Amino acid sequence: MSLPTWLLKRRPSPRALDVVVIGAGVAGLACGAALARAGLQTAVIERARRPGGRLQSFGVQGWSVDTGPLLWSGPELRSVLAFAGVETAPLVTVDLRHQLRLALLTEKGAAGPWPLPVPGGVPSPAVLAAIKQLHDIPRRAFADLGTLCDALRTEPAPEGTTLTRWLEGRDVDGAVLRGLTRTAEILGAPRGRGLEIDAHELALRLASLHGDEGLDFVVAGDGPIPGARGVIQCLVDALLASGGELRLGMQARTVLVEDGAASGVLVSRSDEPFVETIEAGACVLAVGPRHLADLLPERTLQELPVPRTRITWACAAWGLDRDEQTREIVEPAPGKMPAPLLRALPVGDSAIDGLVVDAGSFAPRVAPPGHGLLLGRLRIGAGRPAELQQSGPGAAGLAALLDVACPGAAERLSWDRFWFESGAEVPLAGDPDEMPLAVPGLPRVLLASAHVAAAGGEPVARAASAGAAAARRLLGSG
Repeated sequence: MSLPTWLLKRRPSPRALDVVVIGAGVAGLACGAALARAGLQTAVIERARRPGGRLQSFGVQGWSVDTGPLLWSGPELRSVLAFAGVETAPLVTVDLRHQLRLALLTEKGAAGPWPLPVPGGVPSPAVLAAIKQLHDIPRRAFADLGTLCDALRTEPAPEGTTLTRWLEGRDVDGAVLRGLTRTAEILGAPRGRGLEIDAHELALRLASLHGDEGLDFVVAGDGPIPGARGVIQCLVDALLASGGELRLGMQARTVLVEDGAASGVLVSRSDEPFVETIEAGACVLAVGPRHLADLLPERTLQELPVPRTRITWACAAWGLDRDEQTREIVEPAPGKMPAPLLRALPVGDSAIDGLVVDAGSFAPRVAPPGHGLLLGRLRIGAGRPAELQQSGPGAAGLAALLDVACPGAAERLSWDRFWFESGAEVPLAGDPDEMPLAVPGLPRVLLASAHVAAAGGEPVARAASAGAAAARRLLGSG
């Protein structure tokens, strides 16, 4: 049997490391920076030429457009960045109660926008309209929904307890149950799985809406490097400042295992004909599930519940020429809270939902002076590239979102761009087949992002937390 050429051309690593982290996305960088900060010899390797994973950017006529999720949330996001050594994170807090507007996305287009109905709050006429359209429940049921949500906030369930389990033994009216499901979807639960969201997490989200301590909803803001790239650069700086290494353009071939433990990683560079052995006592896989088959032994993969479901995001960016009509949206009057977020929810059985963010309000330097930048992200389930054609639901949905977010903007655009992003949808917290933190049978090989859900605005915060969890486990503190 002949061997591949790259196996015949090997060279040893110049020195052994304590930990090698595969993947320089948010999870890998957060993990690597935290380990290096603790004094471990750490290297983060990434096959791409730029760090950041799905958080990348491209330039258009002076605008800087970020890719990836638009709204980030998570109770530990800021603390994870601090754990990694990022002292000042370029994040802007979003007040969902005042800054978020909702719309319904149907085959006929989008309807709205309406303010966010806060269960337990005092409904204004505008909120009553939103209750009727978004929740499809009577005002009495919305009041009872507020009572139920208050109980959820004051009687929080342990993490991993789904709403379905929390509701057991409670006599809940059907209309109130529909309202709770819709509220969970509004606050980020995957479509059709509103009652399977972690009850503890939903309680934190509801607390945020009432001004209590809860989740911190953020978007990437302004800094020396504006937008999501600024967050990535802060993590890179923290890694390097602590003596860690970042090796770009390096492809991990396989995790090396000796006597049931990790001994290193076999890697190669795209521009060199040989492979290199990076010796390390531990390995962290901060990659998506589809890459695990290339890195782990087949017998190990059989013990991992690797998710197979794929979802697609249709994405858009619009360069906006500001004028008196659009200025009221992107530049609100002094003292008035801006409303730069629009979340659209589907009606019926459609898998489509979406979100539009006025990136120019949060990071003004992403657009030339006098202009604005709107970013749209539309989940289209298992859609194909044809969904973004002129007649596809992706293009139609994004156009409808733009019209609701900024009426008349379509006639005031300098340019527009469309692209696709895809990811694996994996089990929620509490699911019996949730991905484990360590690879079965290989305790020194950890998973940092393979179990991260890719729905709504959650992936960034979940990935950061996964990276921190892997670092804490290796450090013996969690």
